[in-house]
Amino acid sequence: MARSLRFWISLGLSSFVALAMLTVVAVLLGVLLPRLNAEVETKNRSLGETVAAQVVSFLGNATSELERLASDIALQPAVSTDRLRVMLDAVANSSAHFEAIYLVNASDHVFEVGLQLGNRDERPDLLGADFSGRIFVQDARRYRRSVWSDTYLSSRGRIVVAIAVPMTLPEPSAMESQGALVAELNLEDLSRFAREIGNAANVLPIVVDRRGQVVAHPDPARSVRQENISHLPVLRNSANKMPQTAVFRLDDTDYIGSTTPISGPGWVTLVAQPTTQAFATVRSTMLALGLASLLALSLALVVAFLVSRRMTRRVAEFGRHIQSVAEGDYRRFIPTAGTNEIENLAQSIRRMARAVLERENSLRLAASVFESSAEGILITDPQLRILSVNPALVSITGYQPHEVLGKTPAVFKSGRQDAEFYRQMWADIADAGFWRGEIWNQRKDGVVFPEMLTISVVRDADANICNYIGSFFDISERKLAEERIQFLAHHDALTQLPNRTLLNDRLHQAIAKSRRNQDHTAVLFLDLDRFKLINDTLGHHVGDRMLTRVAEMLQGILRETETVARLGGDEFIIVIPELAEVERTATVARKVIDMLTVPLVIDGQVLHITASIGISLYPEDGTDTATLLSHADTAMYNAKDRGGNNFQFFTPTMNQVIQERVAVEHDLHLALERGEFVLHYQPQVDCRTGEVTGMEALIRWQHPTRGLVSPFHFITIAEETGLIVPIGEWVLWEACRQTRRWHDAGQTGLRISVNLSARQFQQPDLRERIDAVLRTTGIDPATLELELTESMLMTDPDAATGMLHQLAALGVKMAIDDFGTGYSSLAYLKRFPVTRLKIDQSFVRDISTDLNDAAIVSAVVAMAASLKLEVIAEGVETEEQLRYLAAHGCYDIQGYYFSRPKPAEDFNTFGFEPLTLIHP
Repeated sequence: MARSLRFWISLGLSSFVALAMLTVVAVLLGVLLPRLNAEVETKNRSLGETVAAQVVSFLGNATSELERLASDIALQPAVSTDRLRVMLDAVANSSAHFEAIYLVNASDHVFEVGLQLGNRDERPDLLGADFSGRIFVQDARRYRRSVWSDTYLSSRGRIVVAIAVPMTLPEPSAMESQGALVAELNLEDLSRFAREIGNAANVLPIVVDRRGQVVAHPDPARSVRQENISHLPVLRNSANKMPQTAVFRLDDTDYIGSTTPISGPGWVTLVAQPTTQAFATVRSTMLALGLASLLALSLALVVAFLVSRRMTRRVAEFGRHIQSVAEGDYRRFIPTAGTNEIENLAQSIRRMARAVLERENSLRLAASVFESSAEGILITDPQLRILSVNPALVSITGYQPHEVLGKTPAVFKSGRQDAEFYRQMWADIADAGFWRGEIWNQRKDGVVFPEMLTISVVRDADANICNYIGSFFDISERKLAEERIQFLAHHDALTQLPNRTLLNDRLHQAIAKSRRNQDHTAVLFLDLDRFKLINDTLGHHVGDRMLTRVAEMLQGILRETETVARLGGDEFIIVIPELAEVERTATVARKVIDMLTVPLVIDGQVLHITASIGISLYPEDGTDTATLLSHADTAMYNAKDRGGNNFQFFTPTMNQVIQERVAVEHDLHLALERGEFVLHYQPQVDCRTGEVTGMEALIRWQHPTRGLVSPFHFITIAEETGLIVPIGEWVLWEACRQTRRWHDAGQTGLRISVNLSARQFQQPDLRERIDAVLRTTGIDPATLELELTESMLMTDPDAATGMLHQLAALGVKMAIDDFGTGYSSLAYLKRFPVTRLKIDQSFVRDISTDLNDAAIVSAVVAMAASLKLEVIAEGVETEEQLRYLAAHGCYDIQGYYFSRPKPAEDFNTFGFEPLTLIHP
């Protein structure tokens, strides 16, 4: 029996020693392997940072070189085009970086380019190139700094990257003063630079852009064919701008690589080494450690076996005393023992281990929850003295543990809750042992904040309270979000004014109060005049800024009891409650109109805006919200019909006008497809010969029930609804087709005049539309005259000039209609390619009795002669008017004197007796 015991103890001790040695080896491996791996990653990352620094230096040199060139050009404001080209060519030819340098104007078009000597025959193809699609060029101008691009296909058909440098363009090389200098770098040159770096450092360097496409690679073909390697694990999180290190597989080879962001262009450098090369030291170290461990283990097992044989005689005494050790007497000496005692030893050790581990696990878990919880937690004794707090409580409240330990939770009290609140809370805790709810507490800095608090009772085995545990989290952000949602539900997001929901509520309250007090409530419906024009020409961002400014101005002139709300678009509602004197409504309306006549400066542009206001009153015009708003809207449209920039009170007759307008608008949508429009023509006569030189096409509406409707009754509605565009195009086609018929009948020189609406003139493809009409009908472009008003042209003179020149290039003639009644600018008149001025009938009507009208007509005729423009007078009805015009050099006449407008088939002759026109 003794021999068997020694055998098993020797075997067990030897196994224990072997296990200990294996543990030591495992620990060594656990310590060394991470360090060796970390050393490999650190070395690789260091190589990446070195390569990135070289790439940054390369790009920095290119940036500095281009910025110096931009500075040199900017210092020569009067530089000629030839001198500018020489400067660009010289830098492109001598630079180690650039293969093409473009000078781009503010409209993103190339107006000069510098090339290397062998490529300068490509210059004509590059001039005028469009860079508007290159976001980096726009960013360079917008942020006034140099911006690098990602890879793209250049105008020269090569894959390149480029840098844009903002600069002030030289005058007079370009119309605009703000532009950019753009230089393109060949990816093959960048790849050669990468190959040199890789050869020097014995690594694989790759530069990728923000989309993961290869910018530089030792193999230039991979960058030229735009290879994308964003799928590599090391590049998947490169957008976070933090260095990354990972193992990946590329070209059937395992690599370890590190990425380093390049802050300027937003690129990333990837420096990689084959794992066989990078981890060679690790493998050799592990092999040596394994051999050494194996030798040491063998020696340790032999020694352990010898020592264990000497331990067996002490096992018996050890077994007798190990029980007391398991029960907590850890100081007692433990001797050796026999076989029975060994069994007792095993059982006692197992019980002790289980008890200790269970206690440690429970304590460790509780401590982990307490320390790592995102909620603030405090523990008190039964007298509510704070015993412990966790880090989250310190972070939320600002109190350090030593500042609150031993105190009661009253240290956090904000004073928002009264004594009754706390009495009820503790009553609930006493009944249920638990309480949860919202409460306002105070931080150390005095800031009061809302929190969601939970209080739990902890009892001992005898059901006595031994602790209270409170846990809470800050709900400030949730409260703010709820308040924001509540605000947006009742306010306009752009202007922060009340929206329709809140307006209806306040108007309903105002009506109820006026009903009790037997006074008035006024509703002012405000609509900005020509606001759509501002949106269409200057952009919605300018329109939004204007709406915000108008909202601020309206709030500034109203009393606190009065409400201004935005319904949407450019419509605002003002509610004036408790109105004792109705006259105050007119005062407020006038104040609003006067306020809006002051020019607004938005984004450096001076804008003029007016408003039309409709007013309805409670109880005269309605006793409910919907009726008052509807009647105010009706009155507003009446104000617009009167030219805008005024206010009108609602009257019952306005409803009839609105209903009539709605009916006309409804029928107008069907008139074109039903073919209800017809053209009448009014001749234009040379009074010296009586010859009809032209016809003006005038639209009429042959309504099935209303009869022949004058354009006075439907053109404005067509303009507002946008129907004027298809109607105007129909007029153009029909007038040209009729002209073709007249030309075929022998009236070959007859000219046709067609009025263009503002909406038609704003069409970007107007030239193409007119060209299609001319080519289809086959009339000579010189026989088509387009009549445009001064106000239409002066809305955007620069754009109008461009469009007029496009039309003039077709051979079409252009006339300014109603000349002198709108905004006349002689400076722009000489820029417009117009051929004729049309004197408005308002000047002709009283030409024989009103000296002012006579002087204006004489001045217009004389000015037209000086500018070599034709002139025609419309609205001529009497021989006296005709004589005056002819005597002052205006011979082209249009008016009832010769003929009223009539259908084409009613014209049997195209001449009038000249002797009857002017009598000696």
